[in-house]
Parts: sequence; structure tokens; C-alpha cells
Amino acid sequence: MSEGVDRETADNLKRMVNQAFKDFVYWKRKAYVVENLLIERTGTYPKRITAKFLDKTWDQIVRTYQDTEPMFATIPEHHRFLD
Repeated sequence: MSEGVDRETADNLKRMVNQAFKDFVYWKRKAYVVENLLIERTGTYPKRITAKFLDKTWDQIVRTYQDTEPMFATIPEHHRFLD
């Protein structure tokens, strides 16, 4: 003898599954963006993305930008346009 699930329970389960799927898609998209930014910035795909890894990567990015000089700090006189 098999007992079925009542209509209300079935509807609740369906809503929960739909919400879980929406949450999964939302967070998967966020992860995709982070993964692609890391690949772009570091050139590699990390095995795990942890808070420690993100902190280390962020510090490297900040240091890189602090150590570089502006590309056009001054324009030599002979490269300036005529007035």
C-alpha cells in the first residue's frame, strides 16, 4: 500500500526546489565571474578559492599597481603637438 503526498506538500516541495535552483544559478554565476577575474588577473585557475587565497591575490594586485608608474607621466618637448 503506497501513500501519496498531499497536494499542499507537493506544491511546497515544488516551490522549495524551484527556489533552490534559482539560488544555485545565482551563486554559480557569481562564482563564474570571480573565477574568470582570477584567471584574468593571475593567469591560473586555483584549486580552491578561499578567503586566504583572495586576500593574498588582492594584496598582489594592489602591490602591482602601486609599484608601476603612470605610462605618460611627462611628454617630452619634441613629442608635443604644435600649438
